[in-house]
Amino acid sequence: MKKGFEITTRFQAIFNEQSFQLYLKGYTEKVLNSRTFEGTLKNQFLAAFETAIKDNLWVYQQPEFSVSITGYFTRSKDEVQFTLKYIWNPENISLKLNSLVASMDDVTKEYNIINHPSHDLPFVSKVYYELLKLSKAEVLRTAINSTESKQKQKSVKR
Repeated sequence: MKKGFEITTRFQAIFNEQSFQLYLKGYTEKVLNSRTFEGTLKNQFLAAFETAIKDNLWVYQQPEFSVSITGYFTRSKDEVQFTLKYIWNPENISLKLNSLVASMDDVTKEYNIINHPSHDLPFVSKVYYELLKLSKAEVLRTAINSTESKQKQKSVKR
């Protein structure tokens, strides 16, 4: 065997590929200014993936598992919870990202990755800005509803 040659199993290759996609799209503790130790998401992902493999080694079910990480934006003012949901297919020996659920304040958005034509995980910054827009729209909607409610109360009193 050549020096430096590393034998990679199919499971390791799948794990490495998925981990690399998370890294490329900014789902790391460092990019997210997470308060967890660097590598926590990757370790959580590995543990969940290993469990899905072991629990379904002899039974061909397609288990789902998820991993989560919290990110902080705008000088740690905005807290965003990201949950990545995966489906393991033991028959095809494949792992697919099913969806991403992102939440900030009272706003939640789900990205259905598996049914999207590109099957592409959105960049973390894109998700944050979309949540920010939704959050501002929600604040505006609440303010309008509150104003309309007060106006109705005034007209009832007259």
